[in-house]
Amino acid sequence: MENNGIYNVNCNKGKTIMVVVSFLPEWLINAAKNLPLLSEAIQRLLVSDSTFEVIPACKIDEQVMNWLYQARTIEGIDPMALEYYLSSHIILGLAYYEKLLNDTDSGKIYRIKNYIMEKHIDPEIDIANIIAQTKLPYWTAMRKFKKIYGLSMRSFLLEIRMRHATEYLSSGEMEINDVFKIVGYTNANSFRKAYRNYIMRK
Repeated sequence: MENNGIYNVNCNKGKTIMVVVSFLPEWLINAAKNLPLLSEAIQRLLVSDSTFEVIPACKIDEQVMNWLYQARTIEGIDPMALEYYLSSHIILGLAYYEKLLNDTDSGKIYRIKNYIMEKHIDPEIDIANIIAQTKLPYWTAMRKFKKIYGLSMRSFLLEIRMRHATEYLSSGEMEINDVFKIVGYTNANSFRKAYRNYIMRK
C-alpha cells in the first residue's frame, strides 16, 4: 500500500498469526530482483489497474516464527541498526517465501494463473502444457485452481478475455470486429456469442 496511514486488521486470538509489512515499491523491486516468482508478481501489480495482487499464502512455519520473534524482542539498539536488521530479515523472508512457492502446490497453481493472465490473447493457449510443466497431475491442478481462485481454468481465461473486451468496447474507439482478434478469438461469431453470454450473466 503506497498511501500513508494506519491499516487495521482483526484477528481472532489464538487462531491467526499474520504479519503485515508495507514496502516502498522501489525497495521491494530491488529486494526481490533475484526472486523470479515474486519479481513477476511485483511487476504485474505495478502495471495493473487492480489495487492489489493476491499471491499464495504460505503457513508461518518455525523458521519464520523464529525470525519474527527475534525482531519482536529487539531492544536498545540504535534506529539505523534496527532498520538494517529488519531489512535483512525481510529479504531472508522473501527468499524463503519464494522457495515455498516453488516447492508447494499453491505456488505451482499461482504459476498457472500467471501463465493464463499473460497468454490470454493467444488463441492457441495451451493450459495442459503449463500444467504438465508444474508436474502436478492434470485433475489435481484443475481442482486446486478452482478451490483457490473460485473458477475453473477455462472460466478464469474467459473472465480475463471478456473483461478486456468490455474495456475495449466501452471506450467507444473499437468495434467487435477489431476486438475479438486482440482478446484471443479467431472468429467474430464465437466471440459475439461468448460476449453476449458473459454480459447476460453479469
